[in-house]
Amino acid sequence: MQTYLQAKRILESSFLPYRCKCHLENYGEMTISIYESAVEESILTIPKVPRTDWNTLRGVAALALRLRQDMELIAALERTPTEIAASGGMNESKE
Repeated sequence: MQTYLQAKRILESSFLPYRCKCHLENYGEMTISIYESAVEESILTIPKVPRTDWNTLRGVAALALRLRQDMELIAALERTPTEIAASGGMNESKE
């Protein structure tokens, strides 16, 4: 079983070069916020992560992976049409 401090240490070091802050809430839930290094505005904040999601090493690893995937999705949604065109488009199939 992971303690809060162990899970916090692992999660907060899993997102470099971004900054990650974990905060223990009531009833053992955790709020996780990920920030760009130089900016105080969060890229992603997940409130009320239940203890069952971070009480094992496997759970912490799975949680970190899900958060990284969420960050990638957010980054993809924020791309401009010019950036999409420059990268080769949206991989549309032409039939």
